[in-house]
Amino acid sequence: MNRLLMCLFALSVTATAAAAPTPRIAIIIDDIGYRWADDQAVLDLPRQIAVSVIPDSPHGTHVAARAAQQEREVLLHLPMQALQDATGVGASLKNGLQVTTSERDLRRYLAHALQQVPGAIGINNHRGSRLTQHTGAMRVLMRALACQRNLYFIDSYTTAES
Repeated sequence: MNRLLMCLFALSVTATAAAAPTPRIAIIIDDIGYRWADDQAVLDLPRQIAVSVIPDSPHGTHVAARAAQQEREVLLHLPMQALQDATGVGASLKNGLQVTTSERDLRRYLAHALQQVPGAIGINNHRGSRLTQHTGAMRVLMRALACQRNLYFIDSYTTAES
């Protein structure tokens, strides 16, 4: 009897493995919107490569609209509080989500940022290591994304504590 059960289990596992979806890789290029020539070069890549655009960047709205016209996945590269002061692309952003941002202000900022990135179907974090490791702030953000906007979130994994 045990042998029969083991065979049935083995058949079940084999059938499940055969029905499992083929693994896929997603490529997302972020920090889009600040360097015109680089942004244009990204849009010349195959449309299967997604772009993540920083709101209020000099070229972000135009690049996001063009990417959406290409039927490319467009994400909002949402500025979030980092563990340390940032340097580099988008470092001068004074806006962005902080761990102390109220739910009302978070929803308002998210709406503003999404207006700047037409066609966005999801978001990933720009910087954000302090915010993504803060359970309360992430709960508020996830609720806003799922309930209010039906958007997905990809963690850029800027901290192992995320």
